[in-house]
This record gives sequence, C-alpha cells and structure tokens, in this order.
Amino acid sequence: MVSFELQQIVLAYIERRITVAELEDWLVPRLPTYLGSGRDPASELVSGIELGLAELGDGLITEDEFRANLARLLRRCRAGFVATGPSETTTTSLAKVHRHWATVAPEVASFTVLSLR
Repeated sequence: MVSFELQQIVLAYIERRITVAELEDWLVPRLPTYLGSGRDPASELVSGIELGLAELGDGLITEDEFRANLARLLRRCRAGFVATGPSETTTTSLAKVHRHWATVAPEVASFTVLSLR
C-alpha cells in the first residue's frame, strides 16, 4: 500500500504546489524506509521517483514529462501495482535507462535506488 503521506507529496508535485527540489528534499531522508520495505507499491513509486529525478537531472526528460510519468505511476501504485521483475517499467524513457543499467551494472537495474548524479 502507498502511504497517504507519500501520495500527498507526489500529488503536490504533480499539481505544481511544490518544486522538484522540495520533492527531492522530502524524499531523500525517507529512502531507507521506503526502499527497505521490499517490492511493494510504495517502494515501486519511490524507485520510479528516483529514476525520474535521474532522468530529469541528465536532461533526458522535461519536468512536464516527469510529472506525467509520476501521475501514471501513482495511479498504478494506488491500484496495488507491484512490478514482477526488473525489466518492467512505467515509461519508454525509464525502459531506456533500465536497459542501459542492465548492461552496465545488472545489480543496479533491479529498481533499487538509482542515482546518476
């Protein structure tokens, strides 16, 4: 289950009530909690946020694309989506990043924290 607090912060970003920096500042200290919980919808959402932040930082996507990707991912996670394997992705650009990391460092491609910074 995706926590109410996590849903609210993602919605605030999608609705432009907070900046990407505020989203990241909120998320970073909570990463161990969300990513240590296994492959549940909350950890999938947080992993998707991390991947999107990396893509955004590398100029692979625009902020509007990031917001749209998060909106789709949030809908899936609210419905109880849990990825069945490391190759399942939410967007075309995430698939490209995943394929790159699967080749370069397979252990990173399992949708744990991915930081390209």
